Amino acid sequence: MKSILGRIAVLLVCLLAIEAALFAARQVSFRVDRALTAPWEQTPPKIPDALLGTRGNPFFHEHDERGYRNDRVLERADVVTLGDSHTYGSSVPPDAAWPMQYAEQSGRTVYNMAMRGYAPAQSLAQLDEAFALEPQQIFVSVYFGNDFFDSFLAARRRKEIAALVPPELLAETQALEAERPIAHDIVELFRPDRAAQGEATSNTPGWKDWIKAHSNLYGLARGIRYALENRNEPSLLAPKFEDAVKALSPAKQQHTSVFDGGDWRTILTAPYRSRALERGDPRIQAGLAVIRGSLAAIAQRCEERGVGFLVVLLPTKESVFLPRIADPALHPKLLEVTRDETALRENLMKFLEERSIAQLDMLPALRESDAQTYFENGNGHPNPLGHRIIASHVARRASALTQAPHLADGTDH
Repeated sequence: MKSILGRIAVLLVCLLAIEAALFAARQVSFRVDRALTAPWEQTPPKIPDALLGTRGNPFFHEHDERGYRNDRVLERADVVTLGDSHTYGSSVPPDAAWPMQYAEQSGRTVYNMAMRGYAPAQSLAQLDEAFALEPQQIFVSVYFGNDFFDSFLAARRRKEIAALVPPELLAETQALEAERPIAHDIVELFRPDRAAQGEATSNTPGWKDWIKAHSNLYGLARGIRYALENRNEPSLLAPKFEDAVKALSPAKQQHTSVFDGGDWRTILTAPYRSRALERGDPRIQAGLAVIRGSLAAIAQRCEERGVGFLVVLLPTKESVFLPRIADPALHPKLLEVTRDETALRENLMKFLEERSIAQLDMLPALRESDAQTYFENGNGHPNPLGHRIIASHVARRASALTQAPHLADGTDH
């Protein structure tokens, strides 16, 4: 009996020691603290903002004190970058995002103020904050996958943005929204088929609920369990092509298609993109008007301050892959989406050229790469190589603008 009690006592001491060690580790390591925190309680990357809609959360582990994805806050920067998730660097480490790779290649200080879900309207609203860093140049990216849709939503939120849309077009969009909001047709492709659920607690908490809330050991076990569940559950964003394809449930197959061209292969999402790129919809045309007006206003304010300005045009993965696909008709909506994207690109590029606003179209360079510039899964963001190519072309274009500011065409010099 004494032997059994002794073993229980030793076990309890060991458990208490582990509990104490985990508690101490949480106090000094954000990563440990995050790993032991329930997934539904972890710090979100964005928080609500009255001006921008959302803003980066300063408490998110990859953000600086201002809520942007930088190693540290800067008081001055040679270059400020603005844009959406493609410039923020979603799906790649912070130092692999093209603004940081551009900083490494050029030797210039860069402060990245891009944020997921942003569009040029938000970039315009961020200008005062950007100018406070006294930059020599400001780069604003436009992503053709959803910036038109996001810009229309921005016009719905704020009157000063809606003023960028011609009144008759604005009235037409309001009538369409009253009939059926366009957001209802934008598929949430990457939402899990089985929604993640938090752990329910009883109305009268007992000892089990106390352990869930306070035990670091329980947090460790929970973290291991979730890691194993996520590893075993197929995901459309799984790193391996085969695993991502396995994750295509019947519901997701309606909005995707698989392309395997040997050297280049991926999951295309043309049906998912189609509604946000449908140039015949007045709401997408309103989004185009917002983008054009926002970029023109940014260009004017930069010119008044003597700050260089460059618009970086970022294509969809579907347009980059298109020349490599022998039979595009086998991929639903691919031709429609890429045609709409081409028309919108040409419209925007002509607008910028007419106003002598410097631009850089990244579609040719991303297409011509020998190695694949996007992930093999359903992710629409560039992979680290894609970001590196963007950075190198931006560096070349920015250098040309510095040497000869009058050059405003979209080519590299």
